[in-house]
Amino acid sequence: MARPVSGLGGEPGGAGYALNRRTGLAPGTFALILVLPSQAVRIVRLALIIPVLLIPALSSRNPRMLPLTGHMQELLMTSALNDIRSLDPAESSAGLVPEDEDVLAALFENWDRYAEIGTMLRPISPLAISLLRLDPESPTPLRDLAKIIESDPILAARMLGLANSVVFAGSSKPVFKIGDAITRLGADTVLTAAFAQLAAQWLRGVSRTTDASLLHDLWFEYLVTAHSAREIARRLPDDQVEPALAYAAGLLHDIGTIALICAQPEPMSRFVRSGYGFGGPLYPRFVRAHTLLGAAILRRWRTPGEIAVVAACHHEQPLLSGALAVTVFLADHLHLAVLDHDRALFENPSTLVQGCFNPAGERLDAALATLDVADQMESIVGRVAADCQAIELLAKAIRL
Repeated sequence: MARPVSGLGGEPGGAGYALNRRTGLAPGTFALILVLPSQAVRIVRLALIIPVLLIPALSSRNPRMLPLTGHMQELLMTSALNDIRSLDPAESSAGLVPEDEDVLAALFENWDRYAEIGTMLRPISPLAISLLRLDPESPTPLRDLAKIIESDPILAARMLGLANSVVFAGSSKPVFKIGDAITRLGADTVLTAAFAQLAAQWLRGVSRTTDASLLHDLWFEYLVTAHSAREIARRLPDDQVEPALAYAAGLLHDIGTIALICAQPEPMSRFVRSGYGFGGPLYPRFVRAHTLLGAAILRRWRTPGEIAVVAACHHEQPLLSGALAVTVFLADHLHLAVLDHDRALFENPSTLVQGCFNPAGERLDAALATLDVADQMESIVGRVAADCQAIELLAKAIRL
């Protein structure tokens, strides 16, 4: 699989690279532009005049590599599932109505039928897949990236707005071309910010037919996973995992859950709110259904094969499925640590649905050892917590 593009502006020594490292601006941190239909001239003007930059609180740009403290160890080893109200199997069906168990049992048993229904879950924009399939070995990788972004006027306007923001532009002259925006921001920042935009547009379309409040909370969870996966990938030696690919996999790893919600909105909403039926007979069926269904959907969408593997294996055997799967597995267990961090300023974090994992202490230990990041977890969690404003604003974007 072709690795996501990097290049001019994103390489060490480039202006975009330096700013990325100094600001730590998260992918998905972008300018909201009030876009009017029609001429590109209007879009450029709006991108220059009225960007509202969604920027996380700036943090220390050279975080210390701290050992895994007892507090961090406790947060990791209890897993994200501790955000659910109860782990008592007797309470696993709390909130469900009597008919739900039969409906959900049939849904989980027949997941493959839904995988064959191409219209059940509308596909993500083809531009998102094109972004993930950019070939860094192409003679013109940045030109290819610019061409994809320029094909969507709204996306182009938002990337121009980001490039002309105070954080990146400073006192420099405004840029009017996407190629110049890529040079200023760095290819990786543009790539991940554009992908997050397209993913949010896709989920916003899904939310019109399902429980919008629940999808907001799930999208928040996926954003925390994506930001955590990207930050872990950045710390891995020898470019084991591309940060942009880790970010995309974090956003899409649980797409099977979204598909099941679309298939049975009301029973699935109650099931998720009740804690995914953990400890009861429905939970293992759900795990199997949403992982296999998610992988099938991503393969149908022609996403990179590694992302489909992550969807299939993020509950079972992630340690045998490659560095990307291990990265997302670990990232998906950091929700509680991120929400609990001193630098996290999330609104009402206790009301959010966080993760569908059973406690996995031994596997988390193995994941930390596999990636060799145990001594960096405090730094990783702190960096993600500092992105709280960007994460919340992106989560709210699906309600627009």
